[in-house]
Amino acid sequence: MITIPIIAIHGLNGHAFNTWASGEVMWLRDFLPGHFPQARIMTYGYDSNVRHSNGVSGISDFAKKLLTLLVDHWRGKEEKERPIIFICHSLGGIVVKAALNMAREEERTHIINRVSNISSNTSRRECNRGL
Repeated sequence: MITIPIIAIHGLNGHAFNTWASGEVMWLRDFLPGHFPQARIMTYGYDSNVRHSNGVSGISDFAKKLLTLLVDHWRGKEEKERPIIFICHSLGGIVVKAALNMAREEERTHIINRVSNISSNTSRRECNRGL
């Protein structure tokens, strides 16, 4: 069975797990596997808190770390050919786009080729309404 990675990336002031949860229910864990049993569902977290933060990391730092993890994690020929599905909330989408731009600049075409379509049309409020 082919395992397709689904990577959820939170937005500004978000959290790798709490962004996707309402109470005890985390839809990435509790609902998504039933619809995509062949998927490996993961989250990518980064320090996106801006209030009371002394952090100096920016979008390019978050994107570079994401790209490094993608390259380091999947090394085999078959793994490099599997599509990647990203689920992003606000700033998370910008981080993914920055990582894909870096991949293009660094000629890491195996990463670019795995992402066939980028779409954005659902707000967090709409997601939570379904919980």
